[in-house]
Amino acid sequence: MEKLSFECELISPLFQYGADQNNPEFRAPSMKGVLRYWWRAAQAEANISALRSLEGRIFGGTNTKADLNGKAEGEKSTKQEGRSCFAIRMTHKKVDIRKEAMLPHKKEYKAKANANAIVMYTNFGVEFSFIRMPDEFSPAHLQTLFELTSLLGGMGGRSRRGFGSFRILRCNNLKSEIAELKQEDILPQILSRLNFLSKNKFTLKNEMIQLENNKNASYPYIETIALGKPEQDFRPLLRKISNISHENNSDYTGYGSYGERKRLSSPEYVSIIKGEQGKVWPINTSLHLALEPGFTLRRNDTRKAFREAILS
Repeated sequence: MEKLSFECELISPLFQYGADQNNPEFRAPSMKGVLRYWWRAAQAEANISALRSLEGRIFGGTNTKADLNGKAEGEKSTKQEGRSCFAIRMTHKKVDIRKEAMLPHKKEYKAKANANAIVMYTNFGVEFSFIRMPDEFSPAHLQTLFELTSLLGGMGGRSRRGFGSFRILRCNNLKSEIAELKQEDILPQILSRLNFLSKNKFTLKNEMIQLENNKNASYPYIETIALGKPEQDFRPLLRKISNISHENNSDYTGYGSYGERKRLSSPEYVSIIKGEQGKVWPINTSLHLALEPGFTLRRNDTRKAFREAILS
């Protein structure tokens, strides 16, 4: 059995829970879900059937049979698509928990606006183990995906607004090349990983990563990625992100379930990157807005104003 081991550090408070909603924790199933999300977003694939087939062979599925060589339904198969090609284990030595504001832009916090969180700067480990990987998804792809996820995403509640962000410190006991990035290196490092996973579907123009040919597929894939201005501390950055989200609130930036309306996660995903000299940057990923057929949104589209405010 082969392994990939990462030492990581939380950049912002983590709101992530298991059965006990009062005690946050690091959860391997949640990490696998985050990896699945960013792998799918990076593919920008119009062929949904092919996308689901490969996703099932990598992360596990529920319905169809397919072995690691991609045999179709009805052929002799030795693997179930329901089984992931890798396992995840998360470790930590010490976890400090305290109340954190989930809506930090508010001057006065109500009790319901605060929740227990694992504090920033907490170190944790992520270990991947595998025996055999699909031809289309090698150990190098797995490492690249985890690195991309650390740059663009986060874990737990409010991860689309900067919470649960983390960085990789070491990989297999060697210092990670993305542990202390300089500002001018951030987007190129993201681009190289994104293109490795997507087979070169993205380009860097005018300080923005862009999808070269919009696939207009019916799921949230990456369209653009841009980097905001640096701060010396994550707290004012979290307040800024929260305030911008409040000021540009609309159906287009996401909403909760009510009535017959299903929840729509925000297509504007803001995470935090920590680089050289402890500087922190907001990184905004704009995802394709995928709606159910026949569904329309109310109120003005505030996505452009949201992006401009995050990047300013």
